[in-house]
Parts: sequence; C-alpha cells; structure tokens
Amino acid sequence: LIAPFSSSVFVLRRTEGPDLLLDTQSREDFFLHLRKCLEFCEDHPRRFGEPVDEWPNTIVPLLGAKRDGPAAAAAFLQYEVFLFLRWNSNSCLMKGDTFFFGFLYLHEQRSGDAANTAYTRSQAGQWRWSLLFFMLKTSTRELVWVHHPSDSEPAGSIKVDNIQSLHSLDSPTGEFCFILNCTGVNDA
Repeated sequence: LIAPFSSSVFVLRRTEGPDLLLDTQSREDFFLHLRKCLEFCEDHPRRFGEPVDEWPNTIVPLLGAKRDGPAAAAAFLQYEVFLFLRWNSNSCLMKGDTFFFGFLYLHEQRSGDAANTAYTRSQAGQWRWSLLFFMLKTSTRELVWVHHPSDSEPAGSIKVDNIQSLHSLDSPTGEFCFILNCTGVNDA
C-alpha cells in the first residue's frame, strides 16, 4: 500500500505475518530492487505484476500477525508526518468520519472559583494553554478534542452549527492562531 501523503513511506502487506511499515530514501528505488529480486526467485508464485494500491485516506490501518483485523494505524497529520498508533476502533479518531485531525493548543481561562481544589486562589482567572488532539468530525458535525489520539471519550466538543465566528490572529511566534466564538461547548 502506498500512502499518498508521503514520498518515502509505504506498507508492505504480506500474505502471512504482520504488515511492515517502511520508510525508505526512495520508494521507487525500493520497488525497482524488489522487482529485480523477484525475477531471480524461481519459487515465487507470482511476478511483481500484482497491483500496488494507493490508500485513499489519511489513516492507514496496519494488520497484525493474526491478520484478523487492524492492530495499529499510521495517521498522517501532514505530508511526511504521521502518528504510529495502536488500533482502537472505539477511539474518537476511528469512530465516524473524520475530515481533519491534528494537534492544537487550546487557550482557556481557568475558573474563578477559588474553592475548586484544582486551582489555588492565585491561579483563579489566569489563562493556560493545553496541547490537545483535535478532530473535525463530518459524521456528527463537531469539532472534538481529546488528550490522546487513542482516547475513546472526548475531553470536549463544539457543534459546528454553534460556531458563531472565527477570527485569525497574529501570534508573537508567527504560529497560526485563531479564535472561535461559539455557544454550547461540551467539556467532559
């Protein structure tokens, strides 16, 4: 399988044993050498004319040794950047259609309730940044975030219909930053 989000990573799906996720300097050179090796292997039942499939999605399931279903996944965040994850079909990432996913920092104001044991009086009203994994789910029309890509329960979510406005912002470090004005934020 060839991942369209990489020029060097591919999956060698074998008839026995687990899939192999390989990263080469040149995928084309690897296939050329593999073809040459197979030409010299007389006991190989098939020639290298079998199809090389391109996987259409950003999440590539990887079969385990038992070959009874996915054991892991390569989830491409952007071109040449992927997460290697243990397969969890109940994770928020795998449930329903996910249009986009990636890590974002969430900037939130801490509760002003000083009685809350999680915050001291000096921390009440302060802002903090949290690195979270966000997903735009087309199946439920939500922006969902979790602490880890394999989490089964969201840390929070916003219905797309509840987003009132989106504003881009220049950050001092030059990173992309935006502000969502919305109603109905669901925090877990």
